[in-house]
Amino acid sequence: MNFKNAIIELYSLEIHITSHCNLTCKGCSQSSPLINHRLQDHDVLQKSLAALKDVISCKKIQILGGEPLLNPELIKILMLIQSFAIGDKVAIKTNGTLLHKVPDEF
Repeated sequence: MNFKNAIIELYSLEIHITSHCNLTCKGCSQSSPLINHRLQDHDVLQKSLAALKDVISCKKIQILGGEPLLNPELIKILMLIQSFAIGDKVAIKTNGTLLHKVPDEF
């Protein structure tokens, strides 16, 4: 078997695009109320996806936070992720409280 060109098949790949949240749940699994606010850098994400595109494939890419809908570059990030075609589907894990504010492109 030639491992040099092998594709690693994953069920899912998680991409955290922000650390902060609009809620302060005490049992937050992402520790959002306790950590510094951070947004995923678009250029870093692009370089990471470019490095992964030839070595992984997955059924689902999960966009997480904190609350991912707080990232002002959400649409740009979603378009970037789709352009690399690493995953079959893209899912966003949100608390849903900001869905009424997302742009039509969402």
